[in-house]
Amino acid sequence: MYVLGISRVHDSAAALVRDGEIVAFAEEERFTRVKHDGRFPSRAIEFCLNHAGITLAEVDHVAFYWQRWREAVHAAKEQGPKIAERLDRALRRGFFGDSRNVSMRHEILEIAETVDGLDAAALAAALDDGRARAALAQDRSVAEGDEVKGSPHVFLPDGTSAHNPGIEMHWEGKHGEGFPVVDKDDPTVYEQLLTAAAHT
Repeated sequence: MYVLGISRVHDSAAALVRDGEIVAFAEEERFTRVKHDGRFPSRAIEFCLNHAGITLAEVDHVAFYWQRWREAVHAAKEQGPKIAERLDRALRRGFFGDSRNVSMRHEILEIAETVDGLDAAALAAALDDGRARAALAQDRSVAEGDEVKGSPHVFLPDGTSAHNPGIEMHWEGKHGEGFPVVDKDDPTVYEQLLTAAAHT
């Protein structure tokens, strides 16, 4: 039995498994030469199939990796931004601190039960009907576009934004190949941004 695994999280990739054994694996960036290429891994899939000498018609199952925890955090926003923030923190603690698989529905819901003020049954219904997926897809399209210049890039409710607030820098060497040098760092800008956000 052949199972084709596909992931589009950060670095898109494909893997082909035959009877529980890995036959081939590749990241899309290997073929496109685009570092951290997150587009659909069509070339990686083609590589895996060619390596095994089969066609897509011979694949029995396709598994698509989905970061369900992000969907859960978006769904929890229906219950309020503070609830969503608490769930996000609890899921990260579960993943990084307790090695829990927060892509699994039952793990998300077990962790959700521990979040003060969160209605886990309502979250389960939102995960089951997929109502937060559109918002998640929209976030991804924004992140892949030109609007976000890097991290941090702060967006305020009044429509203004600031990339690397308080930082003045220049590049040593060719841009993208050398390295950035911070010339000035003014942390007071964050207080100004928070004050501006609170008054909009």
